[in-house]
Amino acid sequence: MGLLGELFEAAMNFAGIIGVVLLLGAIIFGVAFAGMMTFAGVGVTWMILTEDKDDKPVPWRVVLIIGVLTGLCFIRWYVPLLAVLAAAAASPLVCGWELDRQDRENIANKEKWEQERQNRLAQRKSQDAQNGSANLPRRRVKE
Repeated sequence: MGLLGELFEAAMNFAGIIGVVLLLGAIIFGVAFAGMMTFAGVGVTWMILTEDKDDKPVPWRVVLIIGVLTGLCFIRWYVPLLAVLAAAAASPLVCGWELDRQDRENIANKEKWEQERQNRLAQRKSQDAQNGSANLPRRRVKE
């Protein structure tokens, strides 16, 4: 039984070592991949688009590439941020207008209901006055 426990312990230690090696390999691969993509995506593009046949930078191409890369940065990060900020700034106004409209409707409905209630009470009083029982309290009769 002791031998089996030692084998399991050795297997767990070996698996831990393999896991650490795989994790380090994944980190190194990720850094290398990001570095290659950065160089290939920006560096090679920069060299191809900004240099002439004599490998000298062409000023207007340099300015154009800087503008395009800046624009891409703005599109990638700032435009969504501005859209979120604009929505956040506009939402109280939009919701406020909607709530105001709803509140106005509720108030109008309440006033209309109150007016109808007053009319019903006035009709009931006039009917009671005609019947001669205006001063008598009304009671419900159980059937």
